[in-house]
Amino acid sequence: MHLTVIGVIKPDPVRFSINVGHSESDIGMHFNPRFNYSVDRNTIIMNSLKGGWQEEVKDSNFPFHAGQGV
Repeated sequence: MHLTVIGVIKPDPVRFSINVGHSESDIGMHFNPRFNYSVDRNTIIMNSLKGGWQEEVKDSNFPFHAGQGV
């Protein structure tokens, strides 16, 4: 199985997220690139939600750019 997402990032983004799961309270994959949000700069946050948010995984390998198509 694979998931393909196509879009264009806004010219002045703060963050965006993609959630995959059974419901809003049961998310198997939370993918959240953060351009400039809170203390995170150009960082991808990955997480899951099941009875509460689980431990975040942060990745600084950041391939996204403002205004770019993906």
